[in-house]
Amino acid sequence: MFKNCLHIITALFIMLVFIGCAGESKNESVASGAMTEEDLSAEPLPFQFNIHELPDSLSNEQQEAFQLRAKQKFQDFLDYLKIVSNPKLDDDLVNHSEKLLKELFISDTVTFYDGDTILYEMVNHNSPIKLFNFLEKDKLVSHREEITSKINSYKFVNPLEKDTTNSLYFGKLETDIFLNKQKTIKTIDVYLIETKKQFGDTEQRTVEIKLGNIY
Repeated sequence: MFKNCLHIITALFIMLVFIGCAGESKNESVASGAMTEEDLSAEPLPFQFNIHELPDSLSNEQQEAFQLRAKQKFQDFLDYLKIVSNPKLDDDLVNHSEKLLKELFISDTVTFYDGDTILYEMVNHNSPIKLFNFLEKDKLVSHREEITSKINSYKFVNPLEKDTTNSLYFGKLETDIFLNKQKTIKTIDVYLIETKKQFGDTEQRTVEIKLGNIY
């Protein structure tokens, strides 16, 4: 009887040690930036990397992960654009999606240019216009026509690198895409910046991907 109890206690001790080691291994993996795409969608990148200010350089894992986040944000932009342009949807949903769409970008002065007139035929512009004006004032909102999109491929033609003039990280993302069933190639300016976010009653400084001009 005593031997059986001893065996049980020993087994429980081994299990506790194993669980503790597994937890430490997972934390080390997160701290090193070695994460899967599933990990990236689970929570914001700055907290997984524990980055609250722009570093002097990015590790390879951080570079890949932030560039993946940029691709995800451009897909978010297209998803929100489809909602905002859909005349059948409720105005509250459209307004909320428009707000979230704007939060993806680095400023309200970013421009959108469509040399193929795939979208500009809706607003009758032949030169770059401010994206936010396009959303708020032109035909897209006042007489909405649903915009469809399908991405064929992504690639970073310029990886995220630190700009010594303003200390921000900057890169260029290129995507082969169908807009309104017409094939085109778009380039998106991408920034990695320091920003502040409100989490309940606490304001925290974080590092975040933001989109820029689209052309």
